[in-house]
Amino acid sequence: MKKLVLALTAAAALGACSQLARERVSDQLANELHTNPVLTVRSGFISVAPEPIVVSMKELGRGPNAKPMTWRLPAGHRFAAENGIEILGVVVDGQGNPVKPDPKVFKDPNPRISREGRAALSCQINDKDRSEFSCRFTDKAVVGIYRYNIRAVDPSGKPVESDPSIFGME
Repeated sequence: MKKLVLALTAAAALGACSQLARERVSDQLANELHTNPVLTVRSGFISVAPEPIVVSMKELGRGPNAKPMTWRLPAGHRFAAENGIEILGVVVDGQGNPVKPDPKVFKDPNPRISREGRAALSCQINDKDRSEFSCRFTDKAVVGIYRYNIRAVDPSGKPVESDPSIFGME
């Protein structure tokens, strides 16, 4: 009898999980994820969700009063002391013009990156344990694809990195 009850309980729990997996993410939660992306670390790799981050510069604003995008590491991990999040620049075309956000850019193994785009975002560590980092668009931000590095240290002290993208939309 105990085995039957246990089996029925497990089946009900698994059924509930499969139902949750089918639920749609609300627009509000989806918007929240793009300004507060989820970071996970597995087997020495940092994963960012969503990737790319897609944000409206019109909604976030530009300059010192702009709303931030904030990354938080899992417990036990911390951002590197320097350049925990480093903006590499903006992706440009052959003429040096910023490329408009487009998923096709991921197919280019060697996109051109203008280092002048580093001034488009201002980033800083938010807390003394170095688990939270925020970036804001500056007045120099233009619509484009911004590449950045995330550098962190796992609980054993081993460095981990990732190089995701931000799609800055108007």
